[in-house]
Amino acid sequence: MIQWIHLVGSLKAGDVSEGADTFAISHYAAQKVLDPTELFKAPLAGDSGTIGISFTAVYLKVIEWSVETSAGRPRRGIFFLFSNYREALPILSFYCRNMHSSTVENYLKTIWGLQQRSPDSPLVPIGRVAQKLSVTPGTATTMMNQLLKQELVDYIPRKGVSLNVAGRKAALQVLRRHRLVESFLVEIMRLDWAEVHEEAEVLEHVISERLLARMDQMLGHPTHDPHGAPIPTSEGEVPSQSTQTLAECSPGDFTLTRVRENRPDFLQWLALLGLKPGTFFRLIVRDSFADTLTLVIAEGPDQVQISLSAAKSLLVVPA
Repeated sequence: MIQWIHLVGSLKAGDVSEGADTFAISHYAAQKVLDPTELFKAPLAGDSGTIGISFTAVYLKVIEWSVETSAGRPRRGIFFLFSNYREALPILSFYCRNMHSSTVENYLKTIWGLQQRSPDSPLVPIGRVAQKLSVTPGTATTMMNQLLKQELVDYIPRKGVSLNVAGRKAALQVLRRHRLVESFLVEIMRLDWAEVHEEAEVLEHVISERLLARMDQMLGHPTHDPHGAPIPTSEGEVPSQSTQTLAECSPGDFTLTRVRENRPDFLQWLALLGLKPGTFFRLIVRDSFADTLTLVIAEGPDQVQISLSAAKSLLVVPA
């Protein structure tokens, strides 16, 4: 018999009474349902959100939904379709554990990135973490308490958070996996540099260390990913380089070393201009009234103009 199981991550164990059709698994609540169509309407009523098929497997189909409620509270759920109910529990258990782990890793990675943007600030405000991850401050605060219990962060309520030694090590492991996966997808799989970030966001949480080591070997042990970001070593060391944003520069000759923005449309636009890490160019005009910079790019158009906001995402070194 075909069986749908609705897994709801926004519920707590106390929110559901266990019975024949409802049960708790990991930190999720699960409910057996015959048809997900009607249940789709309930969580989305009066809210804005998305529903889409996430992936399919041999005997498993998954449909994910996520909404932002009118009260600003994020909710999400997953429908699993099993053709054989006996396979349900072990797969659900694995999924729950992996989802919980990936959420923790995403928070650690985000905190590390925000700390790098503001090295002089000892604590990252929780609001910035929430904004970066597109969650509410309340959701981020709840996660901070969980990370504190796991001894991964130093957290001071109403002030901010920072990674401790264990948290920094875990964050750099995630970054290493992410950036090596991006490099592999571009160099070996020949995917475009504008489309690999989202793929790496998924694979970084599931790839084994054995496979990662083999990918690193095949790539020749790269030090930077396709966007110019440094790849942490297996020992947790990060190659450093003194750079500045192009927005801070006066006219002169420069080499682009890194692109900090990962939006596909932005990366495709840069590629059309001929701006990729390693590109030499000359900044010839800085227009403070129009907030634009005029560049002459080697092997590119004669002159191009970019906005000051775009220039803030480009890290450069004097050529």
